[in-house]
Amino acid sequence: MKRIAIVTLLAGIVATSSGTLGAESAMAGQTQLCRTDTEPCSSVVTHIHFVDPLTLLYAVGAFGVTKDILCEALFSGEVLEVGKPQVVHGSFTYSGPHGAGGPCFEMEKKENCGTIKETSAGGLLKVLRTGTESGQVTGEGFTTLVQCGGLHCVYNWKSLEASLSGKLKEGAGEGVFSFSEATLNKIEGFLCPNTAKLTSSYKSLSGESVYVSKEPPSTLLCATDTQPCAAAYNHVHFVASGSLLLAQLLKLHFKISCTASFLGEVLGLAVPQIVHGNFTFSGCEELEGKEECATGEGEGEKGEVKELSKGGLLRFSGTGSEAGTVTGEGFEVLVECAGLHCVYDWKGLEASLSGKLKEGAGEGVFSFSEATLNKVTGFLCPKTAQLTSRFESLSGEPIYVKE
Repeated sequence: MKRIAIVTLLAGIVATSSGTLGAESAMAGQTQLCRTDTEPCSSVVTHIHFVDPLTLLYAVGAFGVTKDILCEALFSGEVLEVGKPQVVHGSFTYSGPHGAGGPCFEMEKKENCGTIKETSAGGLLKVLRTGTESGQVTGEGFTTLVQCGGLHCVYNWKSLEASLSGKLKEGAGEGVFSFSEATLNKIEGFLCPNTAKLTSSYKSLSGESVYVSKEPPSTLLCATDTQPCAAAYNHVHFVASGSLLLAQLLKLHFKISCTASFLGEVLGLAVPQIVHGNFTFSGCEELEGKEECATGEGEGEKGEVKELSKGGLLRFSGTGSEAGTVTGEGFEVLVECAGLHCVYDWKGLEASLSGKLKEGAGEGVFSFSEATLNKVTGFLCPKTAQLTSRFESLSGEPIYVKE
């Protein structure tokens, strides 16, 4: 059998699902990676670095040919917040096995590899506590190019799951997560094995102790008015009619109105709760000059308003009964309308949040009031713009804010 030994991209990808969270998710523990053996945690982990000096990925290709490729893999990531699961955003890099540097190595032909690299722009790891100093790690968004020993294949890590042990577990070192013959799936490539099996053990770098701690319950977007929540959301869908973007350049005033929609995946119970998703814009027009900001291509179409980033994060934080805040991160929007061709980011943009039980909140709503967007690129663009928008949950999808 032919093996490909690649450094594991700890990125097991979680299959997306719709509807409410299942009973298994509801029973799993609130999770926080911690630098100290204390509960509650007195020194939270904000960044992690895990390395596997030698990972084995084996597969059987065309005509029964197998491959063995060895690498050292390093995962570096930012730990977002305490959660259920806790989410880590990061990326993988690959080099020669056992810290040798240079390229990965193909064992059978005893030759260096061409390229083994992550082709995705980072991804998410979801860390879920299942018991004392133990848990599981899954991920999403990672894809890897394997160009070695005659292979030129791209694999994803969908639903790949690893076991997790904190420092107090025997043999865990500073902290470790491990894959045992986990299945990777081919995305593209000619004469590539459809699947490969990964066995790997990622250990936290020396001096970076990781304990698997727990924290009390936190913000949860819920479909029912129950405590504890009986049906938590996996996905949310908000729409804002008449979203207004105001900007001024010298004596020129711009007032752009759109219908905005946000569709996102709820990553898990967290402090705050994190939703990863995208904004789309339609029916945009510049109100001062009565000029339509058309989308698409074709004669007479003048411009567009669209999200340039490949999604971003909304952080939902409960601040009281059926109330909270929403903070945006990672979104960039192109405004091409009425002579403007400008890109703005949503860094730190904050909205108020009201659950269904709040008067006037409908099914649930978050609202921006003259929130400031900052210019990223563009010639003769206003340095800032102000966003006023009311995003309402779709009819029949009530959102209650639970803590």
